[in-house]
Amino acid sequence: MFDTSDEWPMKALEKANFGVLVLEQGSVIWLNPYLAKLLELKKTDLLGCMMSSEDRLSTVLLGTDTPFMVSRKNADDVWLKRQVIQAERQNIYFFHDCSDLVIIGNECRRLQKDLSEMNPKDPVTGMISFDHLVQLLDSHISRSR
Repeated sequence: MFDTSDEWPMKALEKANFGVLVLEQGSVIWLNPYLAKLLELKKTDLLGCMMSSEDRLSTVLLGTDTPFMVSRKNADDVWLKRQVIQAERQNIYFFHDCSDLVIIGNECRRLQKDLSEMNPKDPVTGMISFDHLVQLLDSHISRSR
């Protein structure tokens, strides 16, 4: 399935802004420069290596957590989403950077927590805020049904 002799697909994957890892019987047979850079490794360091459950890098790359975080020494941590295509002899893994989505999700949760902790009354007038009033009305309406 994964044929390195086809020139144009290989060039496209080499320049892709997502990670690609190809394993054949658990051994790394190809990865693109983007993934090597993310892992802060040389491509030649991984080629031919066997992936195993005892190796931390293998556990991170081939695990089931998605998204998962890759900690880096010289740069910010990166959150990746993994997709795999299982072929007869090879498994092809694609790694997409979803750090921005994780940051937005964390910020959204923080804002929801802050909002839920806010005082439902206006400190100046002592009146219940409109949002809190609507929430109270909704709960009363749903209880009356």
